[in-house]
Amino acid sequence: MKVFKFVNAYAVILTILTPAFVHAATIDITNPFKFDTFCGLIVALAQALFVISVAVGTVVIVYAGFLFMTSSGEPGKIKTAKDALFFAILGILVGVSARGIVAVIYNFFGASFSSCS
Repeated sequence: MKVFKFVNAYAVILTILTPAFVHAATIDITNPFKFDTFCGLIVALAQALFVISVAVGTVVIVYAGFLFMTSSGEPGKIKTAKDALFFAILGILVGVSARGIVAVIYNFFGASFSSCS
């Protein structure tokens, strides 16, 4: 029973002193991004998607050409090369239309996309 009273008294004292400790430790957090709104974040992500998809898509198109050249007429290798080319072009199209997709979504919800840039 004595231990319970000690723990209870300790908890009360700690509860009373906690605001003093919390007030003494203030932390200033700065914004690490170059945009201040959620809209700016989405536009920046769409721009990054564009850059990455065009770069990766170009490399995959070159790789698909290499697969075509080395297929030696084998149907399985030709199908692999065609699939790589198809998905590379599809990825580039998604990346190119990323900013347009974001604009359509913002207009659908009634937000002003021109103020995001």
